Amino acid sequence: MIAIHGIASCLGEEVPISSLHAEGLSREILVQLAVRGVSRFHRAERSLLELAEASARATLCAAKLAAEDIDVLLFASNSLRVEDHQLDISHCLLRVLDLDRAYVHGICFQNCGDCILALRTAEGLVASGQARRVLIVFADRVCDAGVPRILRHAYIHSDGAASCVVERAAAGFAIGRSAIEHSAERRPNDPDDPDNLMNLDINLDRFAERARTRFVDGSVVRFDRIITHNINRIFNHRLARLFGVPAEQVVGTEGLGHCLASDVLINLAALEDGAVRNVLVFTPTRRSFGVMALSRIAPEDRAHA
Repeated sequence: MIAIHGIASCLGEEVPISSLHAEGLSREILVQLAVRGVSRFHRAERSLLELAEASARATLCAAKLAAEDIDVLLFASNSLRVEDHQLDISHCLLRVLDLDRAYVHGICFQNCGDCILALRTAEGLVASGQARRVLIVFADRVCDAGVPRILRHAYIHSDGAASCVVERAAAGFAIGRSAIEHSAERRPNDPDDPDNLMNLDINLDRFAERARTRFVDGSVVRFDRIITHNINRIFNHRLARLFGVPAEQVVGTEGLGHCLASDVLINLAALEDGAVRNVLVFTPTRRSFGVMALSRIAPEDRAHA
């Protein structure tokens, strides 16, 4: 079984959204965010490289691995404007972690939902025998990603990093089926609206329906939890309705702020010590979505792993 384990994260400092009023944010917008369940976010003083390093070291510790145990480092980020990229940040991370026996792939996202791509890449490396263990590190800072701190008065972006190890393991969440689908279509009644192709609010219903059709048998939802982005409470309830599950089965921690690609691992870590067995990861973006099935490796399975 190829599994995800050793999940860790490193977020920026927690900041209440009320502090943004002093930075010019109107009370009206603050109220809109609060109604959606957004009360705080995380802003990092540390650099992108420092966030990535801290999370990676925590993962190695949690997985009880040394630097020499890692064969491949996958560094994935939306933060293409960071000055560290000028210095080849992927190799900088490789060096500061002392991964002397590993090589590195730098994955530059088009959308944060493409975290599924990094997990699939790691799975493929292990399945093909090209690597025993792959260390994945997601890291983003809003100022380096070139995205607004607040988007559509509906959710707020946070700074942070998350990481994990992917290997043939007797613990963790086994990686199952997955898919990435580019699926943007214009609404027939608004053919001239340029936002149609890049508006998650417009595309979400169709994305969820396609994901459900491909990963859920009939009307019976076999997943204990659905993991998604840390957007807001209304987003979580909407997904629950679209997938036909109770709201408590959707795991999107809106109080953290949206940490771009790190959200999936942050939320998955919250389930590591519980009784949740089957998880569906659903990561919609403005014009595409990723979906992946994960299953906890139970004690009876570990003996045969």
